[in-house]
Amino acid sequence: MAITASVVFVLIVLFVMVGLDVADKLSSVFAMLAGLPVFAYTVYRDVSRGAAPGREAEDDAFRRLGTAVRKQWEDEAAIRSLWSPKPIRIRWSTTRRPVQASASAILGEDAVGGRPLRVRASGEGEDLAAAVRALPARQLVVIGEPGSGKTALAMRLVVNLLEHPGPDEPLPVLLPLSSWDLEVPLDAWMAERLVEDHDFLRSGAVAGRLIEDGRIMPVLDGLDEMDAALMPKAIKLIDQAVGDDRPLVVTCRSAEFENAVTASNRFFRRALVVELEPVELDDAVAFLRRMPRDGDERWAEVISWLREHPEGALAQALETPLMVDLLRDVYEDPDTDPKELFTDERFTEREAVEEHLLDRFVPAVYSEFHPDRRYTARQAGKWLGFLAVQLCWQGTRDLAWWRLRSPIVSVAAGLVVGFGGWLMASIPFGFWAGLLTATTTGVAAAVAAQYRWTDVAMDERRAADQRSILRRNLAASALVVAFAGAAVGGLIGFFFLGQGYEPSRFAGYLVTWAVLFGLGSGLSTAWGSYQLSRAWFALTGRIPFRLMTFVDHAHRRGVLRRAGAIHQFRHARLQDHLSGGTPFSQPADDREPAAERASQWWLSSVSRLAAVGLVTVLTLVIVAAASTVSGVDVVAGTRPKAELQENPTCDHQSNTNCTSTQVLTWRLAPGSAPQTTVFHVGKADSGRPVTSFGGSLSAGGCPGVDLRMTLVVNGERRTVSTARQGNRNFPDLGGLESKIGDRFAFTFQRLDSKPCDAKVVWTGPAAIRATLTRLRDRFGGTDS
Repeated sequence: MAITASVVFVLIVLFVMVGLDVADKLSSVFAMLAGLPVFAYTVYRDVSRGAAPGREAEDDAFRRLGTAVRKQWEDEAAIRSLWSPKPIRIRWSTTRRPVQASASAILGEDAVGGRPLRVRASGEGEDLAAAVRALPARQLVVIGEPGSGKTALAMRLVVNLLEHPGPDEPLPVLLPLSSWDLEVPLDAWMAERLVEDHDFLRSGAVAGRLIEDGRIMPVLDGLDEMDAALMPKAIKLIDQAVGDDRPLVVTCRSAEFENAVTASNRFFRRALVVELEPVELDDAVAFLRRMPRDGDERWAEVISWLREHPEGALAQALETPLMVDLLRDVYEDPDTDPKELFTDERFTEREAVEEHLLDRFVPAVYSEFHPDRRYTARQAGKWLGFLAVQLCWQGTRDLAWWRLRSPIVSVAAGLVVGFGGWLMASIPFGFWAGLLTATTTGVAAAVAAQYRWTDVAMDERRAADQRSILRRNLAASALVVAFAGAAVGGLIGFFFLGQGYEPSRFAGYLVTWAVLFGLGSGLSTAWGSYQLSRAWFALTGRIPFRLMTFVDHAHRRGVLRRAGAIHQFRHARLQDHLSGGTPFSQPADDREPAAERASQWWLSSVSRLAAVGLVTVLTLVIVAAASTVSGVDVVAGTRPKAELQENPTCDHQSNTNCTSTQVLTWRLAPGSAPQTTVFHVGKADSGRPVTSFGGSLSAGGCPGVDLRMTLVVNGERRTVSTARQGNRNFPDLGGLESKIGDRFAFTFQRLDSKPCDAKVVWTGPAAIRATLTRLRDRFGGTDS
């Protein structure tokens, strides 16, 4: 829309300023240039899609994907110590909430036989894989309270299904739902995420076929992490996408899922819904007994207290696997004392215990006694808190470098573009015109950068980690900067050379303009925005300079978890706690439209270059065509007869075309002395010298008259024209490209002896101050 508006604006200016014929030719060129990005994108899209993948390529991708997915989640579980020394027991059972389909829909009519049955099932984490395989549609929804272990159980389910896969069994892939834009079809989004997370999938074609053929079991984690108002729509879209015959696993918080289903009556029509149960005290105690090293007696008193106070605040807090894990991490150091959780008066309520564990988690994992002590606990807490606040403001759980954005980007873009506008406008138009241009263009650039109207849509789809994406976007951004600078520099350079300017004198300005436009375009790329934001935040102490290294380190420490090319905090509660209660924004408001996000980075870049080219050409056209018309006043010498001439096409009844034109008339008798009239140019735009005249000058009144007109400027006399063949016009005064200044004189002299009076008529007398004069003064051009 912005580019279309720019094109329309350019064409309007062209029609007004340079005339219909010239504007028609230029607009044809603009139309061709504007169509190139669309044509290039169409060709690229068709080539990149390629032919449909064969069965052999699909089978190979399926095998490689299975190996990669299993290794991914086994490594993630090892980093978070989820299964070491042995995972805490998580129990599940079919939910009693009114959120599930009927038994006949879940098990099939043949299994139910028309009887009014209710599905009942229960088990432990290890049993969930068998339960999924036993379902006819292999569709399951796992709900539970915050911290109940839904994500950990989903990870275990994926690994268990891949350990001993059955024949023709679908491949489970865990995908966080927080990054799904509901405007994008579910299958398309899943294919995109598969290619993002696994670089051996070179295009979305293979991934799309695997999904369409039902060979992928999507394990969609965190339905509750999207806006509550969108959850019913998400349930409907997911259910429609998988239908009755494709496998599916979804995780969600219990209350949020029940509210979405009961409020909208939308549910998964073939899915069994199981709910995770609180951790039993015996299971928590068993986990605590396996945890300490031999000889560590600190936990004996904790276990004894839990046995004696099964309803106490500590026992209640340990009903979720999250708090059990945090308890282990916080008190791993032998110098800590877990007895404070029941001896300190601060911890008489469950919430107090949970907040304490969340508060002490980061200092514990960044303890000074840790063997990999690269960052202090104070530094890590400060930086992680800032990142948590940023994510809450953005309304997302996904930590990605291209989302890091500071208001300084808008300020820098406004300053760079504004300075370029001032430099380009001040030379031909003067200081105040340059200041106005700088203000308007700078503010527009700042607003555009703030609202990401000119943001580069990154190609995330061929990288399995953020560093690869960063490197690829660096190359993309370098191309954007180079092409933008070259395009602007080339246009301005050709313009100057065409006007006869000396290259040695305008080369410095040319390089400056090219650098400014290239830098402005670079700031609008994801890489440029990230680098400037990172530098600013690091200089102000909010993040480290080597942010990627810190994020990887936090992942190894178990503070962050990795899901493909993005990171997330270990748990949503940890992010919310570190953010200090920062409100979680609505993610739907910050997401780009699906069509914009689907575009490749280079399409946005080429579009930006087209817009830069249009603006540059517009500026050059204005520079070349713009002029200021000033009135002239007689100040000395012969005063011609002055009168107003009415437009002959005037319609007095409708009062149209009734503007009057000033006419100056000199009468020259036979043998009369030369008549000299001194003029002064009006004050309009007096900072620019007069280079030509407006209106028309004609001689007549006496057949065969012979007249000479002389222009006097700064004491220098110059014969302009003569007329010896009767009544005829002098040459067009608009062609006089000579610096005239603010004071000039015309001298008319009769050279014949005809016995009749001659007259000279100047219709519409005016002086024109042309723009190109300033450029010629600065860069040494030649007058035409």
